[in-house]
Amino acid sequence: MSRRIVEVEELSAGYGDTTVLNNISFSLEKGELLLIYGGSGSGKTTLLRVLAGVMGRYVNGWYKGRVRIHGKSPSILDSKTIIRLIAYVSQEPWYGILSPTVEGEVIVNQLLVKKFDEIEVSDVLGRYGLSGLRKRLTYTLSSGETQRLLIASNRIRGANIYLLDEPSSYLDVEGRRILVEEVSRLIDEGSTVIVVDHYLDLWRDSLSKILVLDYGRQVFFGDPDDRWFKWDSIRWIREAKDKGKGSVSVEVDKLYYRYPGSRIHVIKGLSFKAWSSSITWIKGPNGAGKTTLLKIIVGLLKPNKGYVSVKGNPIYVPENPLLFFSEPTIREELYNNALDKGVVDELVDKFNIRHLLDRKLRYTSSGERRRIAIVSALTRGYDIICVDEPTAGLDLDNRLKVIDALVNAAEEGYTVIVASHDPLIEEIADNIVELVK
Repeated sequence: MSRRIVEVEELSAGYGDTTVLNNISFSLEKGELLLIYGGSGSGKTTLLRVLAGVMGRYVNGWYKGRVRIHGKSPSILDSKTIIRLIAYVSQEPWYGILSPTVEGEVIVNQLLVKKFDEIEVSDVLGRYGLSGLRKRLTYTLSSGETQRLLIASNRIRGANIYLLDEPSSYLDVEGRRILVEEVSRLIDEGSTVIVVDHYLDLWRDSLSKILVLDYGRQVFFGDPDDRWFKWDSIRWIREAKDKGKGSVSVEVDKLYYRYPGSRIHVIKGLSFKAWSSSITWIKGPNGAGKTTLLKIIVGLLKPNKGYVSVKGNPIYVPENPLLFFSEPTIREELYNNALDKGVVDELVDKFNIRHLLDRKLRYTSSGERRRIAIVSALTRGYDIICVDEPTAGLDLDNRLKVIDALVNAAEEGYTVIVASHDPLIEEIADNIVELVK
């Protein structure tokens, strides 16, 4: 009897007239971990959508070829069966939340497949480091905390196939350790796990197979070896430049902030300065207030106490780029909002998005959207650029392109403030603001 849990043969898929995947074939057995690796826009998320049974059903797309989950096509499985068999955690974690509270999210997922069990709920919350957030409103969570909550919620449903799309993107070091530990536990218990991730070294000791995609085509499928991991070992360091800082453009003094209805201050007594012609790195664990701080600087949130002075015109590029865009297509988004269309032409080529210009934004990958949002922000005439997790979901090559663009912006006089877990940001930062929980 075959032990194959996932079978894919000559799979092609896409959206409208656009083909994203072309002739993909692989299979997995019970208890295997597959890492899918490839550049932004190579079709990784589309592949997971097909396997999760949402392509053509909940997502407006198509696929052809042979796909089997436990011997059956996901397109014919009913929703209840899919919920029981498959745990799908998308790379935009905020879209997966069902409940207004952390505790409620786990309980709702438990009740989808079984009776309420308080001991199990407490165990899952504790396993993912969420016990202290049990009563928190989900809208106040950081992206990393939201991602952990979704993985915990899917875990409690008891599925045996896990599809994790960029699960480490928004996690701090401790969160990534917990993630790898839990995935290893799932494998030991006989689950089959498929992970899309750009951080190859994170999974080196756990992998069974690796699938490498390049613009929708299958480059490699098989046992992992060092030739793939060396791609992720590159480090890029900003050349030292003998330049002085510009004038102070952002000053924060003894800042306090807590969300309405909460007794806990997310930010407590914070003070720092940011200068023009410089890059400030906001670092800290999930839930330390990095996103909240950026929103305060640009005026989206008002502090409860303290002093915030902003001298200039700030713009906020959020973790979810779709919240930033104002036009339906990439061409309209970039050229309709730009002060200098020549600058757009230059950045379009630098970020390798010219071939995407006439595509609708909803048909782009998360990584592509992130690059597009940064290009749009740099061409609108703002002089204080606050960017939230700009390299999340990007392959190494595009991470370096984004980092290079941030460096260029600082050298041209912009004030650049970056909230990120990416250690590469440290190499370009002129000053660092570290937040603690």
